[in-house]
Amino acid sequence: MILLIALSSPLWAWPITKWSVSRLLDSSTSYRVRSVRVIGARQLSADELIRFSAIPEGTPLFRVNLKSAGERLRAHPWVRTATVLRRLPDTIELRIQEEEPVALINAQTIWMVTTDGVLLPPCYSPRACDLPLLRVPRMSASYEPGDRLRDSSACALLAQSAAAWKYAPGVWSDLSELFWKNGEMRAVFQRGNIEIRLGDGTEEIGWKSLDRLLAQLQVQDRLTDVESVDLRFAGRMVVRHAQHRYATQSLATGIQRARESL
Repeated sequence: MILLIALSSPLWAWPITKWSVSRLLDSSTSYRVRSVRVIGARQLSADELIRFSAIPEGTPLFRVNLKSAGERLRAHPWVRTATVLRRLPDTIELRIQEEEPVALINAQTIWMVTTDGVLLPPCYSPRACDLPLLRVPRMSASYEPGDRLRDSSACALLAQSAAAWKYAPGVWSDLSELFWKNGEMRAVFQRGNIEIRLGDGTEEIGWKSLDRLLAQLQVQDRLTDVESVDLRFAGRMVVRHAQHRYATQSLATGIQRARESL
């Protein structure tokens, strides 16, 4: 009698009910993993991400440890964030945000580099060939996937590539290389063979002004008329034309002044 009263008590009812429902769901053939869906992957294949999640097909849906699966996915060098969800009756959903590479660098091997300097192993994607190359001599440091770039010269070039990616995507997509020359940061484009002289403070206003200039030159079919653009001076952009003529533009007002070189 005492045992029956104890089992009928509300204190026991919930654990027993929970256990019964769990056993029922585990034994049901309807609530088992039959598909794993990947959302948000652009560079990585769905098959690779599914392997990293390590969720076997046929596992009872409510036995999948979502937190552990997310941690395994975030251990992949290319995965920035990962969320794992259940979708009744038989699907697991992997929501992925990949790292965003903004440059390539040769440090004993070719690495992709994110805006915050994380090194990613090359991904076999056509987009990888379009990233600007950071050309730094004597890069002898040994790196592993997921390490951060430590070379100060390379980090300075990376900051410029990241600024171009953020403020002037059209300019960034056409960058071929960023490099040091005579103690200055410089960049060249895939088209037009224009050399850009960069300063430490070349950020939003400089890149946006350069974007407008190049768009105007392209519309006028005059990209080949410009040899170099100098962004080292605060608030000004100096354009050197092929005829050795210079034009100085105020980045704030758009006023231009030209002079013939001596």
